[in-house]
Amino acid sequence: MKNSFLQEITGESVEKYRNLLSALKVGREDAEILQRYLISETFVANQGLLASFSAKLTEMINSLGKIGITLGIKEPSIKEALNYERCLSVEFRDAKETFEEMFKLCEFLYHEMREIVNELDFPIEVRTMIMDYQICLRNYAAHDANQALMGGAGL
Repeated sequence: MKNSFLQEITGESVEKYRNLLSALKVGREDAEILQRYLISETFVANQGLLASFSAKLTEMINSLGKIGITLGIKEPSIKEALNYERCLSVEFRDAKETFEEMFKLCEFLYHEMREIVNELDFPIEVRTMIMDYQICLRNYAAHDANQALMGGAGL
């Protein structure tokens, strides 16, 4: 299938893109687990932030999934994604631990995105979009680190 960017994407680059989509899918599920199993005195405020983060990951998955189609890259199924990455255990966490896990997730996704940004096989438009997503993840990560240090009470 010819992609709309008129650029050939190689096998290794395709795998990196699929790995990113897999990481985002698992990451979104992890974010939802963090949201549902949060124990915090600032529960309502922290729930809003976690819901916003989960929604942002969903937006990334949708955008990058659609772009992948135009590049001729088949999106990984949930089953394939689960084979690629680890999942958080389902357990109650206090705000500090929740934001520490969210910070780790942001950092992990940032580095997965770097694999695509550094791939010259991808059109500049795709790499620029992913760089914007990296900035977004850095902003969440900075907030998460602050929340973890403050025990989740900084809202």
